[in-house]
Amino acid sequence: MAERRRAERRALSYYLQVMDASTHEILGSLVNVSSKGIMIDGRNPLSLNKTIRVRMDTTPDIADTLNIEFTARVKWCQEDTFSPGIYDIGLEFVQISAHSAEVLTRVAEKYGSKGSSFEF
Repeated sequence: MAERRRAERRALSYYLQVMDASTHEILGSLVNVSSKGIMIDGRNPLSLNKTIRVRMDTTPDIADTLNIEFTARVKWCQEDTFSPGIYDIGLEFVQISAHSAEVLTRVAEKYGSKGSSFEF
């Protein structure tokens, strides 16, 4: 499968829980982040092109708030090759505040793989 990413992604060593802000259903764990979106691992598949209000609880070392929220669209969803029953889900940012983007940048810098500088 050809690589379609247009933005550098940072793989994370610390997984934050990602949930639907409306239903409080756990969608999965944050796996990586880029300036265009995030990837999560979840137990349930999500419908392509579904728009979701996403909430992520934060910790004091990365944010001055208890959580951040943003709107994202499901761009792709596929069962993980190595972990049957787990779905790799790509979410593209639709609307994200400057504050939430700053928090995700801190997550990428603190818990992400080392590489070139990361920013939104």
